[in-house]
Amino acid sequence: TSGFHRVYDYSFGVGTSTKLYTFFTPSRMLFGDKIETIRHVMTPSVSFSYRPDFGDPKYGYYDWLEYYDAKNDRIVREEYTYFDGAIFGVPGKGESGSMGFNLGNTLEMKVKSDRDSTGVKKINILESLNFSTSYNFLADSLQWSKITMSGRTKIFGTSISFCATFDPYVLDTTSTGQVVRMDRFELKENKRLARFETGNLSFGLNFGSDTFKKKEGGTQGTTGSPANEEPGGPGPDQNENLGQQPVATIQEGDEGYAKFEIPWSISLNYS
Repeated sequence: TSGFHRVYDYSFGVGTSTKLYTFFTPSRMLFGDKIETIRHVMTPSVSFSYRPDFGDPKYGYYDWLEYYDAKNDRIVREEYTYFDGAIFGVPGKGESGSMGFNLGNTLEMKVKSDRDSTGVKKINILESLNFSTSYNFLADSLQWSKITMSGRTKIFGTSISFCATFDPYVLDTTSTGQVVRMDRFELKENKRLARFETGNLSFGLNFGSDTFKKKEGGTQGTTGSPANEEPGGPGPDQNENLGQQPVATIQEGDEGYAKFEIPWSISLNYS
């Protein structure tokens, strides 16, 4: 097929979000006066997107052919696309109009600190906890997508991340032994909001030379004027060094060689 042909697709989308803050002060009788307050931040968001069916003949992306299958003695109808194997591919078939829902959460705690100059420090109890799903208005069945959950936190320097998938629809085993999703809700059939499907939990711990390095008190050298500089300006010998960067001092070890440290780090992960 000769000529100039272009492949394009488009979609429309709009979304909005807000933040809700909740503050809680725990009982001092149970937790003492160390914890000042706990803050829970919720970030709900809603989005809407629409994508047309690019399998429609008016776009000219797909066509079909028929041929005779002599082995099975039948007419076979097969669909194909003009741009199969092209660099940019071809837009998918099927119309989609969906609304997405997402709920983000963070949980923080403010406690009294003896080291901080402000007297308080913030601790992240839960760095993130997100739930998301969507609803397809144009689907003839199974309009709700699966519910995904993800989150992360850190406990005693160990990073913990987790994710899970939940299905709001029930499973049905047919006579052939295949497991298929049915257009019936778990809430109605099994009295639960969704069915746990997959999950992942991972731990990570990173430490290295910087972790054990003690903070040095003060710094070497001063940023003021040299001792031999006259109040009226630099001396004759110092004019030659104007505009040059200061030379770093190289420390020597016990054997007289340059003293240096090799940085190292170790990462441990389990999932």
